[in-house]
Amino acid sequence: RGTAQLRTRRVACPLAAMARDEALDLAQGSATACLGCMLAPKMPEVPETKGEKQPNNKRLQQQALPACKPVMDAVWVVFIFLAIGAVMLPIGAVCLSYGLQPNEALVRYDQTCFANPEVAAGSNSERLAAAWAAEASGNAETELACTVELQILEDMPAPVYFFYELSGFYQNNYRYVESRSYEQLVELEGADTGMCSPQRYYDGNESRPINPCGLTAWSFFNDTFALSLRRGDGGVQLLDVQTEGIASSSDRSHMYANYTATWFNPLLNSLRGGDNLTVPVGASDAFMIWMRL
Repeated sequence: RGTAQLRTRRVACPLAAMARDEALDLAQGSATACLGCMLAPKMPEVPETKGEKQPNNKRLQQQALPACKPVMDAVWVVFIFLAIGAVMLPIGAVCLSYGLQPNEALVRYDQTCFANPEVAAGSNSERLAAAWAAEASGNAETELACTVELQILEDMPAPVYFFYELSGFYQNNYRYVESRSYEQLVELEGADTGMCSPQRYYDGNESRPINPCGLTAWSFFNDTFALSLRRGDGGVQLLDVQTEGIASSSDRSHMYANYTATWFNPLLNSLRGGDNLTVPVGASDAFMIWMRL
């Protein structure tokens, strides 16, 4: 029986301070071994080493702060939506009332400004060919100019703004929008024009660099407008339209330099895209607005 008790004590005793491979005599040294183990001094603790980039073991840095997550039942969801709606409803009503105040008149004119009705009803390429033919023959003033009536049913207090609108254009095409050189537009020496291709050189000749280059500038909008008012006595009064100073002041100051365009839509031929520039680049408000595409 004593041997069994000693064996039990021997197994339960942790022998951390003794060699693992040392053979012990259970009959003579078990009690001594256990006593020695129980009275052994406490081993010194080795401090934990911290890596150079290891964060501190704090709750904030270890993202272990106490938190709560609300349970969204149906009642809470209904009340939250009602509260948001009560705040947004008056704001929306004010915005709607201001949005309905401007008086707007809209008319499409691209299909009516051709003397030949077959050309007017044709495709874009046919209308473009007719426009080139009229320009080449010198009859642009008679064949391409037209009068479009706008019926204004309500008073329009000043200022009155006049806009043109293009639909189905390439504004969402990455290659078209990025086909320009911002460095060139500010007349920076050694400007990178790699993004301007295929409108980088006129007719592919590297000795004729286009400035301003790129597809966006190349397709510069070339329609012109004049507004007149039909008076009650049947006469027509030409209205003054301000076309200068309408571009953004930041664009004028920081994005465009006053230099003369070179090889930019010089002739009306198959290489021409849109209008050319008869004034310095930084002085053409119409061009700066067009380049905002």
